[in-house]
Amino acid sequence: MDLSTREYEITPKPSGQTTWQRWKMRCAQLTLIFLLALSLQWLADTFVFHSVRRGWVELLIGPEMVTLAMTYSLFRLSRRKISIVLTVGEDFVEGRTNIGFRVLKKRISRLRVRSIDETTLHPGTRYAARGLSVRDRGAFGSWMLGYVFIPETIPDYDEVRNRLTGWISK
Repeated sequence: MDLSTREYEITPKPSGQTTWQRWKMRCAQLTLIFLLALSLQWLADTFVFHSVRRGWVELLIGPEMVTLAMTYSLFRLSRRKISIVLTVGEDFVEGRTNIGFRVLKKRISRLRVRSIDETTLHPGTRYAARGLSVRDRGAFGSWMLGYVFIPETIPDYDEVRNRLTGWISK
């Protein structure tokens, strides 16, 4: 790492929810997943397999197992610590997001930058964040394959913005 490369540690905003609100949301998720699994099983039994009617116990076992598996994975995912490291160099920008044991990495070189926009992520929510979106693809490709977001809360935001917008004008 040379002198012109800077690394920023970004901490995501806490949700600000109380324990009761989190449990209400989890119960709603559990209920929705169960009802979706139950209705999919009923549709498959009725229109695809044309099977005889099942008893209530047999009808509820499948969706209950799907619900337990999905909510377990959702709860585990929601408890993981997230850390984001943003690296801005002379000729690249990189974002690394650590979610538990998984690392999502996106590195865009100076020559591959297609657009740099000032945007707001999640407008109108408590997670709203303003900053720069550095993309190496079009809008749909960036949405599917990722881009680097630089929040305006980092210490040298104006300097970083000037450096990156200079890449486009050259």
